[in-house]
Amino acid sequence: MTNLLRWPQEREPAQHNIAVTARDENPAELMVARTTRCDALRALLQVHGWELVEGGTALATKIYATAVGPKEGQAYLSRSAEDDPNETLYGQYYSEGRNVMPGVLIPKSADAATLKRLVAQFAGEADAAVAGSYAARLNR
Repeated sequence: MTNLLRWPQEREPAQHNIAVTARDENPAELMVARTTRCDALRALLQVHGWELVEGGTALATKIYATAVGPKEGQAYLSRSAEDDPNETLYGQYYSEGRNVMPGVLIPKSADAATLKRLVAQFAGEADAAVAGSYAARLNR
């Protein structure tokens, strides 16, 4: 895992609003302090192999190998009215002229565990959708 946001050891986790644990070969604590859902979602997408995008509207991108060469999927967070209880984490990856990526509702009141679960759901569904796309199936 690279480029994760890690707080210095001397800081206490209690100082931060959201704590998410990321696990791989070397478990690392991923802390997102006093930040927006968008930043927390970006950090969690990165844990699932997505590359963060600086600037622009996409949160992150992921390159998938296909029979026609590498193709890019993008992840976005929808804007919603202030009184709307949810936002949508959704993706774009076009195959045969249609978007095959999923979308997942993200409650604005979601705690860290819920965000972690929903991003994992999105990432898994996105990978499965791309794997089932025509160009990816041809690559097998």
